[in-house]
Amino acid sequence: MAVLSALLYLGLRPETIGGSADSSQNPSPTAARTMPSLPTGGAFADSIDFASDRVSGRFTINASNWEGSTLVVNVTIAVEWGSLNYDFLAMDMASGDVVSANLATHPSDLPGGTLTAGEQATGTVRFNKERGDTQVLLGDAGHSNLTMLAVKGQ
Repeated sequence: MAVLSALLYLGLRPETIGGSADSSQNPSPTAARTMPSLPTGGAFADSIDFASDRVSGRFTINASNWEGSTLVVNVTIAVEWGSLNYDFLAMDMASGDVVSANLATHPSDLPGGTLTAGEQATGTVRFNKERGDTQVLLGDAGHSNLTMLAVKGQ
């Protein structure tokens, strides 16, 4: 968990402007290219487009609520092109703690899966975590986190 939190922090922090005086060096790719895109409508937007070199589409949070210390989120994922082997994580915005979706006790919830161009999936995803503002991350399993949307902790 600590490693994933550190990777998310390092990938989401602003890059340093400027560079080496040695113009012969080729710039190397940075982790920021594979990190989630941020909502343009603000931190608590309901929907965001995502794109990578493998897939593009739209991630939407239709509704969210808290059941005790469980965040319950109804989401829709729509794939425009490519193929997405999706999964979900949640990151507490205050602590940086990251948790996986809880599928063990709610087998009817939306599990990870695969969508191809023109397909979409809608369903509920649950995260056992303390109440607080939370980033829900949509990932392309085994490749990268594609994007995230935030939900309020209240």
